[in-house]
Amino acid sequence: MIQKNGFTLIELLVVIAVISLLISILVPTLNSARDLAKTVVCLSTLRRFGTADTIHHTENDGWHFPIASFVDNGFNTPKDGTVMVLWFNTTDFREAMGWSTDPSLFGSKWITAPKEAICPKASLALSNSYKTYRRMDYSYGMNIQRHNERPIPPYPDHYYMPTNLTQPADRLAVLQGRNFSSFRESDIQHPAQKLEFADSLEGNLTKYHSNLYQGEQRTFPNMTAYRHGGKVNILFFDGHADTTPRADVDAGGTWGVPHEIWDVLD
Repeated sequence: MIQKNGFTLIELLVVIAVISLLISILVPTLNSARDLAKTVVCLSTLRRFGTADTIHHTENDGWHFPIASFVDNGFNTPKDGTVMVLWFNTTDFREAMGWSTDPSLFGSKWITAPKEAICPKASLALSNSYKTYRRMDYSYGMNIQRHNERPIPPYPDHYYMPTNLTQPADRLAVLQGRNFSSFRESDIQHPAQKLEFADSLEGNLTKYHSNLYQGEQRTFPNMTAYRHGGKVNILFFDGHADTTPRADVDAGGTWGVPHEIWDVLD
């Protein structure tokens, strides 16, 4: 009697076919799980921003984190001879997050955020690196859309001197000797609906360019980044964070149409 050793060719082909089928089923599932994990990490980072901001406005007469500071702390961005420091380099934000405020540690005034503070899906931000630091403004942005008509102008010549004030709360605050533009908690009527931070490709966000995202490339300023399967992670002014469909955020590139998520003080 002849004994059978090993597998026949047909049996091997069947085994290979079954393994291939299992791989075709499992790989998309694993990729989806990995993408979901990255989205969860991103939301966690935004919630940490929110926790720090809640402490900040509680201790500082209701003022949220500065959108921009107009005092040179070593991270300045000159514009026409003036000084502007974006939110992620302001002393207020960096101290609240426990980040270094020593600009000599970084290779650039832009690449100043710890890698763990960057959205895992923000590939452009992650590719701009110096030691353990990455580029924050290619990962998250802060909403500067004050009213339906126009955003907060982020430059000091508009309103940073107290003598120039024509409107109080949404124009200027002087906090611990630092001039800055910011929102005040008491002026925000619906904080649970209003966007404070979100995935972006620039440090400042407006609804006008909320419709231009086409992947991780910076083609326009103030762009919202729908990098989570066509959705965007948002931290709202009440401190909660959520993954929001593009249809709920994309304002279609228009100023004149009111939008419940973007127009912070309306």
